[in-house]
Amino acid sequence: GARMSSRQPVPPNYHQANICAAFHRVRLGGAPRDAIELDVWDTAGQERYYALAPMFVRGARIVLLCTRAHDALLGDGACVAQLALWSYHARLYAPDAALLLVVTHVDEARAAFGA
Repeated sequence: GARMSSRQPVPPNYHQANICAAFHRVRLGGAPRDAIELDVWDTAGQERYYALAPMFVRGARIVLLCTRAHDALLGDGACVAQLALWSYHARLYAPDAALLLVVTHVDEARAAFGA
């Protein structure tokens, strides 16, 4: 498949399927001492990655828990269970980390629900 670099514009509605846990390191900010470094792991919600949770969150100061708006709005039991499990692992391996819930695909949910 095509690889997207940070220098290429991303086409509208581009989706890259995850066949494994995708890792991205992103540095935000100017000077190295002022920069914020993000280690982003995308597991696409797949259960097989729960065993790797210690590696994903150990030592983290912030943990982002992401869910699709459509699933959250429907009260999808599997969605709630996944969020509960990931938040449990985050608290276990990074007890001082702030947990932030990120709701994705809001535009798709608005279109589906007519909002």
